[in-house]
Amino acid sequence: MKKLFMRKTAGLIALLMTVSMLVPILAYAASGFAGVHYTKYGTTGSATGAVYVDEDVYNAYWETKLPIAVYTSTYTTYVYATYVGFEEGKGYKFAFDNVYNPIFGTYSHLNFQYFYEGQLKEATSVNGSGFDVGVVGGGSAVSGSTISVGTDGNVNSSALESAFTAGNGSATLNLSGEFALLPASALLKGTTLTLVAGDVTYTLPLSALNLEDLAASLGVTVDALTIRVDISKLSDDAAKAVTTAVTNVGGKELADARDFKITAIAGDKTKELNDFGTYLSRAFTLSETPDASANVVGVVYDPTASELSFVPTSVTTTDGKTVATLKRTGNSIYTVISVDTKTFADLAGHWSQPEVEKLATNLIVNGVGENTFAPNRTITRAEFAAIIVRALGLTTNGTTDKFSDLSATAWYAGNVAAAAKAGIINGYTDGTFKPNANISRQELAAMVVRAMKFAGKDVSLTDAQVSTALAAFTDAKSLTWSKADFAVAVQEGVVKGQSATKLSPNATATRAEASAMVLRFLTDVDFIN
Repeated sequence: MKKLFMRKTAGLIALLMTVSMLVPILAYAASGFAGVHYTKYGTTGSATGAVYVDEDVYNAYWETKLPIAVYTSTYTTYVYATYVGFEEGKGYKFAFDNVYNPIFGTYSHLNFQYFYEGQLKEATSVNGSGFDVGVVGGGSAVSGSTISVGTDGNVNSSALESAFTAGNGSATLNLSGEFALLPASALLKGTTLTLVAGDVTYTLPLSALNLEDLAASLGVTVDALTIRVDISKLSDDAAKAVTTAVTNVGGKELADARDFKITAIAGDKTKELNDFGTYLSRAFTLSETPDASANVVGVVYDPTASELSFVPTSVTTTDGKTVATLKRTGNSIYTVISVDTKTFADLAGHWSQPEVEKLATNLIVNGVGENTFAPNRTITRAEFAAIIVRALGLTTNGTTDKFSDLSATAWYAGNVAAAAKAGIINGYTDGTFKPNANISRQELAAMVVRAMKFAGKDVSLTDAQVSTALAAFTDAKSLTWSKADFAVAVQEGVVKGQSATKLSPNATATRAEASAMVLRFLTDVDFIN
């Protein structure tokens, strides 16, 4: 057996030397190396790591040691990995630990490879600066809390865990392609994952994935679950459809549209995730720096209706580079546009003109005619529910049986369902919503404050702070159920009195007042540019 091993190893080494001299810089897909750590110590250095192999390689080497080539463009040496054991979902593990060699201190860049039956199985490059390298598909590696992901999207579990450790729970994936395949078990080790694909960045709070419940819904454990995240460019036809929708609203595209998807994979079962209950951020670096007066709007495209809708957006410019960050609770197709200011003839000279025009330009409010807004007209509860849902960028593809007087075929059904799900509307004690009733100022204030809470703003006040916020208004004593919410709205500057001493909580609200309150709320939570 010993002579056989020596002949076999000698043959492998001879072949390895020949191949390494002829093709020292070839790149190969890597999926087996894990946790390779190369540290320089002056003129020497050490290497530690492991490689996962398939059954054929295991059968050939489990009684001996797996030869691993460590080479540069001019020199090759070897380390030998010992069989450790089988790990479910990874394969047969061979490990090497603190192998010292002068070559490790001479060069700043090393290649690690293993051979089997003359075929190069794995390859990666490791820089000798003393950091962990977890190799994944396409020759990708992790440095600190950042992983460079190959075009095949594979992310090694140990690499991801190492990145989370280095980033105190946060890790960044730099994508070479348009997607990443993530082991769910490793995601449990982190809190936030940021994926970067060219000029687009997608930030995921990992708690929003509910991995354990998700795995259970697919009939597997978390260890058997893979999460696929796509940040895809659109096909030519889809891109043209988005461009047409942008033109229809009088806009201009400032970034290429991207299709964001998250899919859970368990064997032959898949489940697309599209409602996270919390805001996820997508940042687009714009193709040009817009003028200070430009109306920059983040939008989501609905391919079914061929329409654009507002997405909460903040815009920053640093060193000549402008980034628009879009926040929304679901996935879809997103882009950023600039839009000409929308005006209405009957707003000229009206106190609400700036607020209404801002919301109309951002696709949040509509007129009642071609060039008419009717600012002094009353607004119904259903109409305001639709505005607040658009302002929050919520998905409206559902209905609710929570209210006895809500028709599933009514134009407002999806908006009311979305607002109820988000906790923004509660309805009345008799189980009705009264969609066509005019909304009062206190009802409007309460809905806006609940929207602020949904947006993530802490709006809690003590009893003393409530009293202080309402002290200037002589009719505050008439407030009952809405007292705390009204106080928050006043404190945050979202609601102003109808005079210096009157809140008029029971007065019917107008379309102008509703628009003003919504814009102030969006500005307060940094949801509008």
